[in-house]
Amino acid sequence: MVEAATTMAARALTAILAAATLVASGCGDDSSKKGAATGTPGTGAPAASASIAGCAAEALPAGTSLTGIWIGPAGEVWVAGDDGFVGRRLADGTGAGAWSWCRPGPAVDLHAIWGAAGDDIWAVGDGGTILRWNGATWVKVTDDGSPAPGDLHDVWGETAGSKYGPESVWVVGDGGVVRRFDGTTWRIADADARYALRGVWGSPSGVLRVVGGAALPIVFIDPGAEAVVLRQSGDQEGVWTREAAFPETRGVARFDRISGASDDDIWACGVKFPSGAAASFGFAAHFDGATWSVRAGSGAVNGAPEDVRVDRNFTDVAVRPPGAPAGAWFTAGFRGAVRFDGTTWTSDDPVATGLLAIDVRGSAMWAAGIDGKIVRWNGQAWELSSPASPLP
Repeated sequence: MVEAATTMAARALTAILAAATLVASGCGDDSSKKGAATGTPGTGAPAASASIAGCAAEALPAGTSLTGIWIGPAGEVWVAGDDGFVGRRLADGTGAGAWSWCRPGPAVDLHAIWGAAGDDIWAVGDGGTILRWNGATWVKVTDDGSPAPGDLHDVWGETAGSKYGPESVWVVGDGGVVRRFDGTTWRIADADARYALRGVWGSPSGVLRVVGGAALPIVFIDPGAEAVVLRQSGDQEGVWTREAAFPETRGVARFDRISGASDDDIWACGVKFPSGAAASFGFAAHFDGATWSVRAGSGAVNGAPEDVRVDRNFTDVAVRPPGAPAGAWFTAGFRGAVRFDGTTWTSDDPVATGLLAIDVRGSAMWAAGIDGKIVRWNGQAWELSSPASPLP
């Protein structure tokens, strides 16, 4: 009976989850094997060219949302988003450099982008789409295990010194899908299919965590859900432990992203949407090395005030970033990004509205979001970076 109720709840939640995403974002919606394509990825920075090699240049259409961002080792910035668009801006020391755009694969929404090196870029999205760029050519992955994954929401990996081998690239998605590319082949490490997984990150000690949501049995006529953190340690591939769960017995709860700075400073962020509420609420939990605790949500002790949570979905998080070296930045969809400086929560920068994805590398921090918006932290505040993309 519980199993049947849970299945019914999962189906009922689909429409509510979609509605929560709409409210939070303010928009209509954040290689097979190495050497298979010409060139060898991971051997250095991309060539200094205005266009992205192996992909015909296109102008970014108005209204395109960008839901993934990654800063490369040479300061280059990659973004990915709606309709399969990928963009790149080469480092030039300012935020005004030209952006190049193209569609390297099918016209499906991409949700995340990550790089093992400046010339080894991965992007994932709807319909199980996995794309890889080796500095010269884009390849669509087709041998990532069975059953074939549905929508994929995040990609993350390790290169030199990986706890899992010489190279590990992880992708996660709906139906509990967790797949790892070990540099040669894809390995299946799926969690239970009831989990819709949306974020992945590994700590320096080699503990891998994935986050997302799962349906709960219906209470009266309302479905419920829980935001979950699953943990996998060391070489126990595919063996997952429920490390934390934060239920909303009547309504929506899920984590969208996870990131950290160390084994005892990890954040997971997402959304809660209680049944009957007029708006969604940004939700965040922190792991201190021993315990997960709510830091932005109902009942949080010394947590984020309601005015920085209401009508928001915390879509992504940067930990110990510039401007908040003891805390974190959270992108928050249509509303302004939220800063936690270790003590105080604020959201008062009009430039930081409409953001869906954020990344930090050293002193560099960039974010992207709705309608092609891209911003950078200039050391003191956020400033716009033009997404203009002149065709060659």
